[in-house]
Formats: sequence, structure tokens, C-alpha cells
Amino acid sequence: AGFLKMARDVFHDHLPKFGTVFKYFTKIEGIKIFIYTFIFQIVYSVISIFLELYGLSLACLFVFILMHLLTILVIPFILFEKLSIIEALRSSVTLVNQHPFKIMSYLIFMASLSLFGFLIFIIGIIFTFPLFFCFNYCLYHQIIEKN
Repeated sequence: AGFLKMARDVFHDHLPKFGTVFKYFTKIEGIKIFIYTFIFQIVYSVISIFLELYGLSLACLFVFILMHLLTILVIPFILFEKLSIIEALRSSVTLVNQHPFKIMSYLIFMASLSLFGFLIFIIGIIFTFPLFFCFNYCLYHQIIEKN
């Protein structure tokens, strides 16, 4: 959450502060994000275990990609629009369904860039991790700006 706020600050030409990374630990938005992430992980784990029991490992990957794709904008909606978890989920799914292949191609590009940075450079994850949050904010900003 803090990295998204820092990306927003940079996008709007404000000086990012290191303390921003930890800003949402004590705010209501941080609690909402924690609850959403916890529920998301439980739902995915249950689906994954069920599919693994029937030997459908590839389906687990597909479900994970689909869930991540549809919910990629939930955290920015909770942070910047101050929506509830349910409203943020609805908004994210609705907006992503308008341009799913475009957003998926961006996600594939970012995933390959992150993988490349991690494999080629020993400290690549230090650079690619914040880059993903910058990408996520830019994606959010572009979609919100058009709607």
C-alpha cells in the first residue's frame, strides 16, 4: 500500500518519503487491505487444494492468473477511492472485464520483466518489486482516467 502511495506521489510530482511505505499499517485502509489479502489467499488456497486433489495442477495456475487479473485494482480502489472491500472487488472486476487482454498483456510484460530482473541480476528483485507497484498505479490511473 505504501509503495502505491509513493508511486502516486511521484506521478503527481510530489517528493516521496520513505515513511510512506509504513503509513498504512495503522490506518483503516491498511486493515481493509490486510483483510482482503487474507480472504483472497484463503479462497485461492481452498480452490488450489481442491484442484490439486483431482490432479489439475495447470488449472490452479489458470485460476491464480484469472483471480489476480480480475482483482488487480482492488488495493488501489481501497487506498485512493476509499471503497469497501466488496465495492472495490466489484469495481475492479467490472473495469478489468472492459479490457482484459490489454491488462493481461501488461501483466505478462511486468511478470517477464520481474523474472528477468530476478534471474539475471542478483539484486534484481530490489528494483523490480517497486517497479510492479509503479506499474499497478499507472494502470489504475489510466483506467480511472478513461472511465
